[in-house]
Amino acid sequence: MNLLKKYVNELLSKEEYADLRIPLEDIKLATNNFSPENVITLGSYEPVYKGEISRGGKPLTVRVHVLVLRTFLTRSLDKNPNVMSFLGLCSELDDKMILVYEYPAYGSIENYLDNTNLTWKNRLNIRIGAARAISYLHDTHKSSRMYKGIVKNFTSSIIFLDTNWEAKVSHIETNTMTTKSDIHSLGIVFFEVLCGRRAFDTEYDSGSQYLMKLVEQSYKEGKLDEIIDPFLRSQMAPDSLRTFSNIAYQCCNKYREQRPNIDHILQELEQAVELQLKFEELALVHEKNLEHWIIPLKEIFSATNGFCNDHHIGGGGFGGVYKAKLFHFDVRKYVKINGSQNFSTRGGGFGGYPRRRSTVAIKKLDSRYGQGKREFLQEIEVLSRLKHRNLVSLLGFCDHDGDMILVYEHASNGSLDNCINNRRRVTWAQRLQICLDVAHGLSYLHNLGIIHRDIKSANILLGRNLEGVIGDFGLSRTSKHQNVEFSITNVAGTPAYIDPKYFRTGELTKQSDIYSFGVVLWDVLCGRLAILPTIGDDQEYLLHSARRHFEKNELNLIIDPQLREEFEKSSSNPGNKNFEDSIKTFAAIAYDCLDAKAKQLTMDDVVKELKKAWTFHVIGVEMFSLNTINSATSGFSEEHVIGKGTLGKVYIGTLSVSMQPKVVAIKRLEMVGSYEEGGFFKDVAMMSSYINDNIIPFHGFCEEANEMILVFEHATNRSLDKHLDNSTLTWRHRLKISIGVAHGLQYIHSCVQPRKAVHGDVKSSHILLDDVWNATISDLIISKCEGTLGYRDPEYLKTGVLTKESDVYAFGVVLFELLSGRPAIEDVESDRQHTGSRIFNVDPETSDRKNKDEKVVFLAQLAARCIEDSKLEAIIFHGIKEQADSNSIAIFHTIAYQCLQENKEKRPTMARVIEELQKALNSHVGLRYEGRN
Repeated sequence: MNLLKKYVNELLSKEEYADLRIPLEDIKLATNNFSPENVITLGSYEPVYKGEISRGGKPLTVRVHVLVLRTFLTRSLDKNPNVMSFLGLCSELDDKMILVYEYPAYGSIENYLDNTNLTWKNRLNIRIGAARAISYLHDTHKSSRMYKGIVKNFTSSIIFLDTNWEAKVSHIETNTMTTKSDIHSLGIVFFEVLCGRRAFDTEYDSGSQYLMKLVEQSYKEGKLDEIIDPFLRSQMAPDSLRTFSNIAYQCCNKYREQRPNIDHILQELEQAVELQLKFEELALVHEKNLEHWIIPLKEIFSATNGFCNDHHIGGGGFGGVYKAKLFHFDVRKYVKINGSQNFSTRGGGFGGYPRRRSTVAIKKLDSRYGQGKREFLQEIEVLSRLKHRNLVSLLGFCDHDGDMILVYEHASNGSLDNCINNRRRVTWAQRLQICLDVAHGLSYLHNLGIIHRDIKSANILLGRNLEGVIGDFGLSRTSKHQNVEFSITNVAGTPAYIDPKYFRTGELTKQSDIYSFGVVLWDVLCGRLAILPTIGDDQEYLLHSARRHFEKNELNLIIDPQLREEFEKSSSNPGNKNFEDSIKTFAAIAYDCLDAKAKQLTMDDVVKELKKAWTFHVIGVEMFSLNTINSATSGFSEEHVIGKGTLGKVYIGTLSVSMQPKVVAIKRLEMVGSYEEGGFFKDVAMMSSYINDNIIPFHGFCEEANEMILVFEHATNRSLDKHLDNSTLTWRHRLKISIGVAHGLQYIHSCVQPRKAVHGDVKSSHILLDDVWNATISDLIISKCEGTLGYRDPEYLKTGVLTKESDVYAFGVVLFELLSGRPAIEDVESDRQHTGSRIFNVDPETSDRKNKDEKVVFLAQLAARCIEDSKLEAIIFHGIKEQADSNSIAIFHTIAYQCLQENKEKRPTMARVIEELQKALNSHVGLRYEGRN
């Protein structure tokens, strides 16, 4: 005995076991000096107490075993996720040993046998956990060399549950019983959990007190359904129940040699879970009305040519990603038509839902790499009910004969990790916007009680305009509560990005995501991935290096060389510290994210700091206070209103721009509530980047007290639509206006990110004129890109996608407005003659006009009909007929007509349009010199 105690004390004296020593005083305090009130069971050899002990600064509820010293050898110091966690021991008593185990939060499963919170799927997973614990204890190679683990009295009372309903087995003792005895006991526990009652229960009449007698009789008569908990029966997949009940009954065979081994039991239980998941998937599809998301495997197979390498664009631990064109549920059109994000209401189109064909990303999950049905269903569950510009859009899925496939909107610029690895040139403004996008998406998730659990650069996708989009929701966890916290047994995530505290304790919180996002921020700032060791820095991982340099104020040593070059160019301007301040603000929040829990950081805090970093970086644009704007507009007085549009009112006022008083146009947006997170700042960043004589100059913005305001150059002659039938606007003026607008559109179409390469809403009211009739294009708002009735591209109405050719079509309409002096859309009751025109009813799906029953004429159709019938003369504005020569008119209307081609491939480029308009102007000017006006 003394030798054994000496061995234990020597063990505890070793540094690697020092954390296992728990002072007797701490145990007495936790158990109220071993008070009988703290006893939760007497056990076989010793009492077991419940108490609280602080470990690592965190209070833990524990089970305290006081046992005679000789039984110490029956306790393992090994750790297993399904065996109750051993925390430490105390050897200060003479003849006794005290062992301390963590006490799972939900207590023993015997208290939950008839609890409706414990679903059938939960119960299956609990049985798997218990079986894995038995398997572990039966394997002498996996358990401690001190003993061979046999569990005496294996009952539901020794299976405990943590907050995730994961099983934790306790009460491990050596015994002369065999492994087959454990299997028999396990079978009885299986039926307890299935039937929702204990093996022996005196609350039942004498004929029903013994559960196994009922089971044996019911099983033989094929009436097992009659004794199953009715609450559970309604949830069960028939195949899952059949598989489970068969293996449970085999465990209870009275002949030991006929009982299955633990490996076979586990195999059958996992099969029962798989069958249940498949059943629940079908129920999910039916319950949530997701049939319209299903894409047949044959269509996917055909689109990818049998998943051939030519279509393969990426992959990873989950399987492969393929690019192809597919017909699918049109999420965007559905939301637009229904004005809702609830996808369970029919909205018109194929099968009652709108559909379209587009380029998609097809992710084929591979179960060999651990991608199971649970992750597949989780992704469908989360993404089918969420719609946010910074979350990947699920377009459909397929689950056919073992193939699990998810179809997403294609991110044309790939993933952030590839962008970083390939050393793609991305400006600081673009990087800031990507990070802001992801931060907004993550904030949206957290506000819904969703934790992503695998934020990393590889899971951030980049759209056409380099917008950041969060993908891969297979590991996500959802709660109905805002202050969500999960206790996870099987920790998941990606090395280098996973929160160390979550990895160490299993505590998953929103701050776990914030930590991972902090690592992504360092990826972006340093231009290399945290998961890869740096070159020439003693193979030190990025995160350690970044922290060290930040603390030493040496950011210049670790930032991406591309950014360093951009920074040096920026610093060459005297007095310009914007770039430096932006970098420092960004690095500070990235640093704080790595300690988010201690700092009580939220994603809203992160968004605020990233906005600040972005604001520092916007050069040449001023941020006006709301008080200043109020003063300039006399509190947004109607007397200052100079225009109204779908985006809001425009006011005239005087502001200090570049230290000089200037008359400006102040646009007060009324679409604040419809702005996606980050949309306003994206618009400001984009507009501030345009520098062109034919784009209205952008002077600044205000974002304060739920107000979003844009400040532009004031156009003295206001917008073109006000002058269409003005005879003082000569043919020469109209040609020059056309050429100016065409140059502006060509500039937009040639832009690279972050500028958008499409205007999206070209019309005469968005063309502004100064005091000498020079034209500038306005309303370059990313967040409002759907065109206007009368100018909309027919292909856009079919596909919902705006292209450069959509702008060309709309510009063609503007050209005919200039030629005819008519607006793009007119009421039939107008005083005009509609020669050769067709009359249309207003389409309620595509019009924002108030009167849906009005009859209208579209100028585009009217002009096209007149040209085709050789009657163009009938619609030419009378104010220019005497000025314009036939050749100039012919060149002009020919290129305008080409712009209106229904097939976008037949429309000219803006360069071609400029060339033809210049010819028309040259023809007109040449004739003027010959005596024409």
